[in-house]
Amino acid sequence: MQQSTQILLLGGTGYLGRRIIKKILSESNSIEVICVIRRQTDISYFSDVDRVRFFVYEKKTLPNLFIENQICEIINCCTIYEKSGTTEKEIYEANFGFPSDILMEAMTYGLKRFLNIGTSLPKHVNLYSFTKRNFVEFGNCICKRSGISFINIELENFFGPNSAKGNFIGDALHKLKMNQNLELTDGEQKRDFIYIDDVVEGIYCVWKANLIGIYNIPLGSGESIAIKELVTFLKDLTNSASLLQFGKIEKANGKIETKANLEQIEKLGFELKYPLRKRLEQLIASETCRL
Repeated sequence: MQQSTQILLLGGTGYLGRRIIKKILSESNSIEVICVIRRQTDISYFSDVDRVRFFVYEKKTLPNLFIENQICEIINCCTIYEKSGTTEKEIYEANFGFPSDILMEAMTYGLKRFLNIGTSLPKHVNLYSFTKRNFVEFGNCICKRSGISFINIELENFFGPNSAKGNFIGDALHKLKMNQNLELTDGEQKRDFIYIDDVVEGIYCVWKANLIGIYNIPLGSGESIAIKELVTFLKDLTNSASLLQFGKIEKANGKIETKANLEQIEKLGFELKYPLRKRLEQLIASETCRL
């Protein structure tokens, strides 16, 4: 019997991570995914999924993970955003400390490739982007010295049905449907938004390409939209009575525009399937977004 290829996945129980797992397993019968979880986590999503195992993270037992398995590749989807109730320590641990511990341990057991899901935001926008960008710099440095491939995907804002709290479009839709007022910046900053299914397809394209070396690959829709235009569009679609209070929140670190350059990822076979406005219309019409 052919031995399965083992992939270690960080953040596999999250909104994005669990979709990546299902995509990879659906495309290959020779892959086994090991999810590292840092605390008690609901894994009921995987009740009907074969070839997934879970390892509870503790520093003292971490070597056992690599001694008992033959892991040559890691995919890191672990992320915590800045939101109400989240501490600075939690943001640091999820975005830098935890993946750094895993990476350094794995390097001593034959790691070949590390695929990181990063952010398109500049480093000094907030603590989230600071910790995510610092991990990429750290990963690039030690992997280059050790001959390990480090591929970072600079992911833009994404959205989809039943998104977690802290997702900009998901939170905005929730408040609009409840006719709650939205406190916003002036809305002049522009962002690139991409639908979750396109995100998964893009990450899968990069993963299956088996790139060797150090890469930073942007992933988004390739278009940007002003926040004011986006939220106004959402309000019109939902027929909401909410007030859009632009200028209520101070804008951080000046005017920032993000827009993915898709040239690299399109060469790997990626093709965008869900234009923003059309997908938002479908999402609202289906009433599958988080309430």
